[in-house]
Amino acid sequence: VSTDLATPTRRARAVKRVVSDKSLSTPSRVKATVLFSRDIAVCDTYLAIDDPDVRKAFLDGVMAHANM
Repeated sequence: VSTDLATPTRRARAVKRVVSDKSLSTPSRVKATVLFSRDIAVCDTYLAIDDPDVRKAFLDGVMAHANM
């Protein structure tokens, strides 16, 4: 079974979570959505982090280093 088949579902879950995260500014939520559209590994890591503070810090760090 190919995990590629699950990629759109995983990406959609990450996008839904990030757009509802009110601890992030609207521009940050949009930037994260663009980043998720480019990198499934970021989506998977973001979804795997249960702690909201750690999840936000991870995303802030990734976005700070993203070439966007």
